[in-house]
Amino acid sequence: MTHTYHIHGMTCNGCRGHVEQTLAKVTGVTNASVNLEKAEATIDMETHIPIEIFQKALLDDGGSYSIHKDGEHHHETKKKETPKGKGTGTFYCPMHCEGDKTYDEAGDCPVCGMDLVEEQNLNATSSEQWTCPMHPEIVRDEPGSCPICGMDLVPLQPDLSAEEKTYKKLSKKFWIALAFTLPIFLIAMSEMIPNNPLYDVMEQKWW
Repeated sequence: MTHTYHIHGMTCNGCRGHVEQTLAKVTGVTNASVNLEKAEATIDMETHIPIEIFQKALLDDGGSYSIHKDGEHHHETKKKETPKGKGTGTFYCPMHCEGDKTYDEAGDCPVCGMDLVEEQNLNATSSEQWTCPMHPEIVRDEPGSCPICGMDLVPLQPDLSAEEKTYKKLSKKFWIALAFTLPIFLIAMSEMIPNNPLYDVMEQKWW
C-alpha cells in the first residue's frame, strides 16, 4: 500500500534526508521516499497508517516539519523572532533630551536630532555562539549539528553594537565637516600669513 503526502518546512537536502529517516522509522512503514522539489513524501506501508501517526512522529522529532494530505493547505503561524546579539529592541537618546523616554524602533531624537541608541542586555552572554547556515533560528552555545537538517553549525558573527554604529556614523560626519571647514579657515586667516602664497594664485580682493 502506497500513499503520497505533502511535506511542509523543508528547505534543503539535509531537511529532506531528515524527514525521510523520521518517516521510515514509523512502525509499519516498509519504505519512505521524499522529493524536495515537489515537497512530497511517498510512503510504502504494510497496512494503512493514519496520517496522525506521521504527524506525531514529525512533531516529536522537533516540530520543524509537518505532513498533510494532497489538497490540504498548511497555515503557518509565524514565530516572533528573538533579537540576536545584546540589544533589547528599546532605543533612547544618548543626551537624554526627554529624560527616560524610550522608543520601539531606531531613528533620530526629535529634540536634538542625534541617532537613537539601542539599550544593551547586560545579562547576554559574550561567549561565541553557533548557528545553522540554512536555519538561522537555530543558535547554540557550542559547535555541533543542526537538529533540523543535520548540517554543521558555523560561528555566529556578532553584530556591531548600536553605540559602535553610532560612533562610526558620527565620526564619518566629523571628517566630512572638517574637510569643508579647513579650507575656509585657511582662507579667512590668510591675511596673517607672510608672503601669502594664495595671492600668487588670485588677487587679495578676490579672497
